[in-house]
Amino acid sequence: MQRAKLARTAACLVWIIALPGLLAGQATTTGGAPAASTLPPEIPIMPMADAVLFPTLSVPLHVVAPRDRAMVLDALKSDRIIGIVLRRPESDPDFVEGPTPPIFPIGCAGAITEVETVADGGYDIVLQAVARFRITREDTGKPYRIARVTAIPEARRADETSALQGERQKLETLLAGLSGRIGMGPVPQGRSDETFVNGVAQRVEIDPLDREKLLEQAGPLARARLLIDLLKKTTP
Repeated sequence: MQRAKLARTAACLVWIIALPGLLAGQATTTGGAPAASTLPPEIPIMPMADAVLFPTLSVPLHVVAPRDRAMVLDALKSDRIIGIVLRRPESDPDFVEGPTPPIFPIGCAGAITEVETVADGGYDIVLQAVARFRITREDTGKPYRIARVTAIPEARRADETSALQGERQKLETLLAGLSGRIGMGPVPQGRSDETFVNGVAQRVEIDPLDREKLLEQAGPLARARLLIDLLKKTTP
């Protein structure tokens, strides 16, 4: 796995940089993501300034800070799971060491499916989403943050299938009309309605707080409806 050209999702992303993609190459593949039911009660967490991981998706990360490299190594020796959480805006964007920045209680855990050691001593990894979670408390004793968590299942009902298809069509029409006016990375095409909605939510350029609201929605239908509302409000 060769590193693609780095692109910061926001200027305040410090030490852990979300990459727009990783090219196929000499990566170590660690296997698929565990099922949501296997989410352990205690996981390491990476506070991020902008990047948010959504269910069914993956996110590539460049891990640089010593404490985060230690987290990756420990995860590879165990269940490979790392939780991604959003930092609250009150936290200092230049924070590296010192007081722990405040974070939102709901995040998404992912399993490391690819890892590569790079020249700067860090790692390029790919996290595949396992499950959303709610933090119940944080534990100390490690150089990185550890949280006690409970898994949050995605709300999916059979009678919502048609409604979700309709919301996807609305979203596709809205995105087509906004082409060139909003920034967004490539969204998986030909995938399930759920993956499409989550893909847009994860990649479209919106306020991080709005992205967190999308993650906190009960399931893909509610997420699609909120996403449509947000895009209508945030674009002229």
